[in-house]
Amino acid sequence: MNEIYNKVLEKLVEEGDSDEIEYFKEDFSEVVSAGQKEIIPLLIKGHYFKYFNREELYQISELLSYKDILPEDVQKSSVLLSDLIKAGIQSAKIELINTVKSIISKDEPRMLYSILDKNCLESFSSEEVNALFKGLNIEKILSLNFNFALDIMIKLLDSGFIMKLLWI
Repeated sequence: MNEIYNKVLEKLVEEGDSDEIEYFKEDFSEVVSAGQKEIIPLLIKGHYFKYFNREELYQISELLSYKDILPEDVQKSSVLLSDLIKAGIQSAKIELINTVKSIISKDEPRMLYSILDKNCLESFSSEEVNALFKGLNIEKILSLNFNFALDIMIKLLDSGFIMKLLWI
């Protein structure tokens, strides 16, 4: 089913037929409403959400159950959430915040690195990033392999995180 949708949508976009794209969007909404939500990642990966307006995106987001569509791999699910945020689905931002907070509370710097490495927080303001990483255990990161710790610290700074470093 996903492969068929992908091929049809690629062809519609290629030909630029606005009536057909409109029909596809209506059909997509019906498919999602019927419970076939596995089609959503396909639209995200293909960047087809740009054909939906804000109201349509909001309606789609109301139907989303992130547990149903997100892969178990934290990095892949974070990238997917980041794409949803860029498409205008704000509930995805809450889900990504919860994912990052969970990683921070579990003290798992390697998982944090995978999210930072994919620039999943690029749609966050520096205030949001700072609030998100407020409880981050910097000492735990610094206790890792030096190069890995340095990579994490650089990625944190690149994401907008402002930290106080104590020199002893």
